[in-house]
Amino acid sequence: MIAFVTLFLGLFYGPAEIELSAAPGVERIELYVDGDLVSELTGPWVAKLDLGPEIVPRELVAVAKDAGGRRVGEVRQWINRPRPGAEASFVVEKEPSGAGRTARLLWRSVTRSKAKSIRVTFDGQPLEVPDPARIPLPAHSPGTTHILVADVDFEDGLAATAVASLGGEKFDEALEELTAVPIRLGRGGKLPKDSRLEGWFRAGERPLKVAAVEEGPSDVVFVVAGRALYDLHKLLDDVTHEKPWLEVRAQANLPVGTRFRFVETIPRVVQGPTEVASLFLSSEDYSAKDDYFFSAIRKVVPENRPGEPHVADAVAIAGLSAAEKSRRRAVVLLLGSGATEGGPITAERARRCLSKLGVPLFVWDVSRAPAKSEQRPGPRAEAQADARPHWPEAVRVSGLTSLLGVVRSLGKELASQRIVWMKGRLNPAKVELTAAAGKGVSLVQ
Repeated sequence: MIAFVTLFLGLFYGPAEIELSAAPGVERIELYVDGDLVSELTGPWVAKLDLGPEIVPRELVAVAKDAGGRRVGEVRQWINRPRPGAEASFVVEKEPSGAGRTARLLWRSVTRSKAKSIRVTFDGQPLEVPDPARIPLPAHSPGTTHILVADVDFEDGLAATAVASLGGEKFDEALEELTAVPIRLGRGGKLPKDSRLEGWFRAGERPLKVAAVEEGPSDVVFVVAGRALYDLHKLLDDVTHEKPWLEVRAQANLPVGTRFRFVETIPRVVQGPTEVASLFLSSEDYSAKDDYFFSAIRKVVPENRPGEPHVADAVAIAGLSAAEKSRRRAVVLLLGSGATEGGPITAERARRCLSKLGVPLFVWDVSRAPAKSEQRPGPRAEAQADARPHWPEAVRVSGLTSLLGVVRSLGKELASQRIVWMKGRLNPAKVELTAAAGKGVSLVQ
């Protein structure tokens, strides 16, 4: 009966025009943002809204009603939250013998691309998947909530994640809609052994129910600004003159189960029917299990595409990407030589966006001092300095000691995170900790 014509892909804030399509019989459409009624349409089905100055997750809901005021349709979409180009889901079935449970994994891609890899975990532990149509599940207590997760990677670079909650207080298999919220365990912070966190979380005045807590794998997105990859390649060449490569490579790596990728800062603008989105090209995914972090850096080929860099934009989009699979996560901005900023948003706004998404941000300044022959004193050099992205939290990385230090700090952050699965469809940006939460526990921001 009703559908969105405008799809919010990428980042959106400020004034926005929203177009809908409605079938005959729809007399009125009510438009809600984060639960508040913001517009009532009687045709044409176009609304002009102000989404505010900040890049924050929002839920847009359109409700169709007929001439008698009866609800005849509803559609929803998130704004400034991950939007997949592919989807996956589970169907959990009982064995005919009644001896156990199996899961059937289903997926689809808007590009009809084939799946090239499938990874499934049960309570954070990997499962063998010889046949995605029949995945035997480990024996488990029906009185405890368990989390089944699948990651499907497609040949064209798209990816999809399926999540199912099984068991729990109903003592039966149940598939529920869940929301992932990342928390951090600081020094002295710990969770109850049974992971019962009732009363720890709320959204406004409403208490939230926790389905489960898991560690699981991690996703890290590295944003490459300027000649950062060239700088890192040169840095690794320099340090391996001091120590053997294998020794350097083995001294630091990201936690096992971490997947990471590198994205550029030159946007590719995509024009849709009613909207324009900026996309940033990404490398393939690397795994800390198969590739040492330093080895992966050597494998990535720097791009030299023309265009004006949008560094802060790329950082904010990287935050969406890092949060897409509801894993432990982080974004790392690599500030290289020659990095400049020409995008529409500031570093401060991108930083606040990542905070609302629950994605920690690290900034590594890996730029190398130019040779004397390359130095350009005078007004031109001052203009170049003014165009350099301004990220005050940047940590200088100029040698092996500092490089190992920042990699280890990133690893410690990932290791401290846990994913809390909340029951229901929630906006993670509105979830808060209550006074009942344990000491040393905080939301990831």
